[in-house]
Amino acid sequence: MKVKFVDVPEVKRLGSLWFKTPHAFDSLEYGPFPLVAIEWLEFPRDIDQGGRSNLHGRGKQDIAAIRAALDATGKALPLEDTETGLRIVGHRFSR
Repeated sequence: MKVKFVDVPEVKRLGSLWFKTPHAFDSLEYGPFPLVAIEWLEFPRDIDQGGRSNLHGRGKQDIAAIRAALDATGKALPLEDTETGLRIVGHRFSR
């Protein structure tokens, strides 16, 4: 997953091991951060899996299955299809 923080210009890669508390995420890469710090999260179609189970380190995520799982929560999540995957928008800014 990719994450764009509100106050950081670069897009960051967020590993598969992260944990949610009521008001924050805790990630191995960045430690805990508040949900309001997220501009958007994106599930990329093409991924770099790495690890021993995938010798080539590349793969594809099933974006339709991810969208279906998010829709099944019953929440009106602000989802956007992008050229590279599926994005959940946290904040919109007028620039």
